[in-house]
Amino acid sequence: GRLVVSNNGELHVGGYDDLLVGGEAKNEEERGVLAEYDGNEWRIIERRQFTEVTGLKGITGGSDDDDPIWTMGWDRRTVRLKVLDNGKWSTFLLPKAAMCNDAYHGWYTEWPRIREITDGRMMMDMHGMFFDFPKTFSNKNSGGLRPISSHLRYIPDFCDWNGKLVLATDETSIQGNRLAGQPQANLWFGEYSDLKTWGPASGYGGPWIGDNVKANTPSDPFLVAGFDRRVLHLACGKKVAAEPKRMRATGEMPITKLPAKLSSLPIVTVPRGNWRRPGSGFAFTVDKPVTVYLSVDQRGQSNLGPEWKPTDMSLAWKHSQRRFKDAVFAATFSAGNVQIPANPAEHTPGAFGMPHAAFVKSDHEDLQIKPVQSASLATIDEEGSTDETDDPVVFKVEVDTEGTGDWKTYREIELPVDGYIAHLLPVEFDASWLRLSINRDSVVTAVMHQTSGTYADPKQGETLFAGLADANAKNTHGALLYAAKRNRNLRVIADGDRFLEFGKADFVFATDTPDEKLAKLLKVDPEFTVDDASVMLKHDGHTLRLPKGSSAYDKPFPSGWPRDNREVESERHLANIHGTFYEVPLLINGKPPAFNLMRPVASHNKQITDYCTWNGLLVLAGVREDAKDGGHVFLDPTNDVGLWFGGIDDLWKFGKPIGTGGPWKETQVKANSPSDPYLMTGYDSKTLTLSSDTDTTITMEVDIDHQTGFHTYREIEVLAGKEVSYQFPTGFSAHWIRFRSRNDGIVSAQLTYR
Repeated sequence: GRLVVSNNGELHVGGYDDLLVGGEAKNEEERGVLAEYDGNEWRIIERRQFTEVTGLKGITGGSDDDDPIWTMGWDRRTVRLKVLDNGKWSTFLLPKAAMCNDAYHGWYTEWPRIREITDGRMMMDMHGMFFDFPKTFSNKNSGGLRPISSHLRYIPDFCDWNGKLVLATDETSIQGNRLAGQPQANLWFGEYSDLKTWGPASGYGGPWIGDNVKANTPSDPFLVAGFDRRVLHLACGKKVAAEPKRMRATGEMPITKLPAKLSSLPIVTVPRGNWRRPGSGFAFTVDKPVTVYLSVDQRGQSNLGPEWKPTDMSLAWKHSQRRFKDAVFAATFSAGNVQIPANPAEHTPGAFGMPHAAFVKSDHEDLQIKPVQSASLATIDEEGSTDETDDPVVFKVEVDTEGTGDWKTYREIELPVDGYIAHLLPVEFDASWLRLSINRDSVVTAVMHQTSGTYADPKQGETLFAGLADANAKNTHGALLYAAKRNRNLRVIADGDRFLEFGKADFVFATDTPDEKLAKLLKVDPEFTVDDASVMLKHDGHTLRLPKGSSAYDKPFPSGWPRDNREVESERHLANIHGTFYEVPLLINGKPPAFNLMRPVASHNKQITDYCTWNGLLVLAGVREDAKDGGHVFLDPTNDVGLWFGGIDDLWKFGKPIGTGGPWKETQVKANSPSDPYLMTGYDSKTLTLSSDTDTTITMEVDIDHQTGFHTYREIEVLAGKEVSYQFPTGFSAHWIRFRSRNDGIVSAQLTYR
């Protein structure tokens, strides 16, 4: 007697007047929906992005009244698993292994599932992690949910077929991807046990990230079962760093750069509306004379009246990851009605610019602004505030050992206002779920980094990848790769500008005619650079730093620079940088990937010149000249070419990520100036070495959630000329780390990941 509906994204066009239930999003997180219908009325359960809705008998329903319904989605903090039993919805939170599914439109999620697989067991897949899912899962019987492994495959569905586990996989997409001629996808057949040889069960997230939390209100349960190493990060008083202070249109399009002159002014906006129609005008009234600064979309030619005078100011805003700039005009108005003109300008045929936004300035502190009809007023006070008291915040940590809803206090942790602590859970810590509460209203963060204590056996990788050339090899079958547009074959440009094609039907190389256009398309211009300290990447105007591998990667191979960034699974990139593979999320097609959200996969020390997915296979170029044909390696001695073929999740078998580097190496630094961020996600044994030519104190700051910025972790005294080492505790994890020196000096901060 109940229909349950989920939706994993939202790109509204036009108004909301025709909706039976719900309406315009109240904040940035209100995208998608979980809703139900009883035959008479619709009811929204939660305004978040959801995918699967299922039960013991699948999506078709037909279950008994007592059978539970399960659904899963996500928000900016965690994966959200909800269960309906006994007529009531309950929420459980799970960590995210990868950030690739988080795009606001939902297109990059596909449709992760909860389904029965081999031997009658059920499995859940979400945000790059497989979980064992008990058939008995309910609000009062939630034990048995455990991580299996993380994965790189983009998996929209899976099932049991003739005793085999079958995964449907989406590989290369061609949306915004110039390096592939056709989309690539296939089926994978294997055993449940195969999954455990893939990536470590590593996940991140928690119930609160820069949230206003009420006193004595327990969070939803967060999964801690099945992980070997766990660190609980707690912080107070720090809101989400990326939280927009101003929105370019009502409730959407955050302003990213705002002149100081406008930053404290109230702003009147209207909804974006249908971009196929001119941006609407609007009005508001004021009870005092004002100056209105009008933000005008620079796409197209907006013809304002003569009363609007140009200023030297501009502002920037973004839609998803696309950034736009506005010019700012000014006009003065007496008390009364202020009319803001429409924006009829087209920036491309049939696509209209944004409605204007009005910043209102008055010399009177008691100015009253009243929006008319669809216009909305936002002031600086609407952002909320941090703590108004200096009293410490006490976090109460509770655990549910068996998943029965029987909660017991594990411990209480006290933090000062604006404080931070990393609490390592002991190895013997045994529980299914963890939840938290605080003793007073506050802005708090509580996130966990959890991982398994084991990685793939590198000896297995030595055999699997034996056909690939080592980084320092002088003679290698190098090549560039392209999934052909004209047929289903793989196009190859081998060393010496020799053009070949590898056939899908026979797995045989054939000579091909030279193609200057293809050669230009596949030409590699590396995205990374290297200095004495580390590898450097540019992202969103900032420098990010990564560990180094072999010095062989500092310069091109004999065949040229290797490919270092490519879409390999749909709408997510694989980077091959300085001897380590990384998964890098994509937030919008055709734009640079989100390197700030990257995670390392494995370090390889191989001379891999290019890589791609083709017909469901991972293809690696860079085969040894003395490699043996057969198995994973296909050689053609006549054409002097060879390639390696396998699966995308074979990459984990290279072994865990390792490397050396840091933001400073005998670097002249200014006092209290932060270093560039250095990657820490996904690395195991971590040792820091510090030195300075002058006495100083080095402060370590860590990014724990990609959202609240950096938190002070530890301070270390460094004497001039004396090297200091610090071994991070086993299990400690953060996404990025950076450093500050109390004094000017020539300083080194180098980390070794083993």
